[in-house]
Amino acid sequence: MSTSNIEDVRKGIESTNKSIAKCNSDIEYHTALLARAKLNNCDIIERNKLKFERANINLGAGKHDSDGDYELVDRLVSMVEEVIEVNKTAIARYKQQLEGLEKILKELQ
Repeated sequence: MSTSNIEDVRKGIESTNKSIAKCNSDIEYHTALLARAKLNNCDIIERNKLKFERANINLGAGKHDSDGDYELVDRLVSMVEEVIEVNKTAIARYKQQLEGLEKILKELQ
């Protein structure tokens, strides 16, 4: 078998491993972002509870805030969760690609 074919497959494996590492890094970043967003949401709810209690207004489900902060952070949380899922799907695809490349490499050697 050609040395250039083996080298091409090795480069493909290296590239796929880098892609997996990038996805893992993105998941770590977005997981931290998600945790901060959820924590911020709790802070926003508590702050608004105090505002409404002071105004003697029933907060109800906790979504009635004057600034719309809760809904904004809630949308951010949803978006970040989607990004995490996209990265997990990409990792699964890359791992399948990696298995195929490793199999080809064994056959070429």
